[in-house]
Amino acid sequence: MPKLGGKLGQCVSKYTKTWPKLAKKYVGKGTSCEGDRYADNGDGTFYDRLTRLTWEKKTDDGSIHDQSNFYAWSTGSPWKADGPAFTVFLKALNDAGFGGSNGWRIPSVSELNTLIEPACPDCSALPGELPRCTTIPGETPPATYLSSSTRPFFPTDVWGIGFEIGSVDNVTKTTVRFVRAVSGGS
Repeated sequence: MPKLGGKLGQCVSKYTKTWPKLAKKYVGKGTSCEGDRYADNGDGTFYDRLTRLTWEKKTDDGSIHDQSNFYAWSTGSPWKADGPAFTVFLKALNDAGFGGSNGWRIPSVSELNTLIEPACPDCSALPGELPRCTTIPGETPPATYLSSSTRPFFPTDVWGIGFEIGSVDNVTKTTVRFVRAVSGGS
């Protein structure tokens, strides 16, 4: 399992420190760097001005966007992206043109990790873990979210991000977990 102190942790730390500097530098200049990092698009999505990604906003309304919905990444061997996360969740978003896009996908572990910030004073952490918290719009249960990133040398697993403390976890592709859709970027 990757450690938060490694390259992934350095990346998140850099993202976290960059936004306030950009916002301060461009105040009053009318750029996309001015103001809050996250912009609520008013259509069930929010835009991250730093990463330039559009994210699905989770709800508590029983819809496809509900924070309580779980999905599996795969149906099993040969461990393809053919589970309900793709065939039900993403299909529904893309078929409906949710948020004006039909390019919704499961984020990479690096993209997903940009939604949590290190060193939040009121978050608790396990020994050896950095305290993390979310500051994103909408509902976000403190649990593990699946990424699209397959674990190297383990085709049965994907990386997930634990939103309770920001841990990077390996998850078997057939295990049901939370998912959040992203649009844009790579």
